[in-house]
Amino acid sequence: MKPALPRPATSIDFGHCQLDFIDTGQDTWLELLKSNETPLWSLEVASLALWRAISVEADLIIDVGSYNGLYAMVAAKATAAPIIAFEPMPTSYGTLVNNLRLNAVDGRVKAVNAALGERQGTALISSNSGPYVMTSGETLSGPRSEYRYPVCVTSLDRLWLGGPGTGTWTFGWQSDLFSGCPDLIKIDVEGFEAEVLAGMRSLIGCKDPQDFIVEMLTEAAFQAFANLLPATFRALAIHESPPGEIGEERIAPIEAWEGAANYWFTTRSEEQIGQLVEQIDIEGGLPGWQVCD
Repeated sequence: MKPALPRPATSIDFGHCQLDFIDTGQDTWLELLKSNETPLWSLEVASLALWRAISVEADLIIDVGSYNGLYAMVAAKATAAPIIAFEPMPTSYGTLVNNLRLNAVDGRVKAVNAALGERQGTALISSNSGPYVMTSGETLSGPRSEYRYPVCVTSLDRLWLGGPGTGTWTFGWQSDLFSGCPDLIKIDVEGFEAEVLAGMRSLIGCKDPQDFIVEMLTEAAFQAFANLLPATFRALAIHESPPGEIGEERIAPIEAWEGAANYWFTTRSEEQIGQLVEQIDIEGGLPGWQVCD
C-alpha cells in the first residue's frame, strides 16, 4: 500500500507514471518544474523517455548522481530490475531516500551516499549553495566554490571486484547487490564523467547491449569519456526538443561533441537504435508533464 503523502509534497504526472516529491522549496529542479518560466520539454523529457524505454529490458540499472531520485524512480516504475542510486551530497541524499519511500520503491532502489570515481577514498565536493540547499551543479572537478564538503568516493570496479567492507570504509549491506553486469547506467556528475567510467573498466562492455546516458558539459569531458569506450560503442546526442520535433531529430548519431547536453553511448546496432527510438515516439510530440494540484 502506498504511504500517505507527507506535507509538503508535490505530485507530478509524467504521462506514463505519477511520482511524488518531497517539497521543501529547496529543490531547484522541482521549483523550475513548478514555475511557468521554464518550458517542460527542456527538463530532460527526451532523455527520460529514452531512459524509461531502455529500463524496461534492463537487468541491472545504476544511477550515478541521482539527486532527488527522478531517474531511479522512473526506472523503478517501468521494470522490476534492481537499481542502485549513488548520491554524495547529504541534503540531496536525504531527499532521495525520502522520495523513494514516498513512492514505495525503496525496496527495489538501493540508495548509496557516496560519489563514484576512479579509486576509493575521500574528496571535497564543491557546491554553489549552502549546506541545506538542494541544488544541482555540485562537482568534484572544476574551480573551488565557497562551500566545500568531504564525501566518500569509491569505484564500481572496487565494489564489484572487492565488495563492501574493503578499504577504509564500508557500506554495511549485502555483497550480492554487486553482482551481474549493469546494462543501463546514467551519469550526471558535473565534469567527473571520465573518472566514473575509468573506475568501472571491468564492467564496460560486460553485456550487450549496454547503454550509458551521460550529461556532458564540456568538449574535454566528452572526449575523455569517449576515449575510454571501446569502438563497439556508438555515440548519439539527445535533443530535448520542443513538441513536434521527435524521432531521429530528437536522438541522432554524432561524430563529435555538440554542446552541453545529454548523450547516449550504446553498443546497439543502427537497426536496434532505430527500433528503440520508434518506441519512444509519441504522436503529437513529447510526453506532457503536469504538476498535479
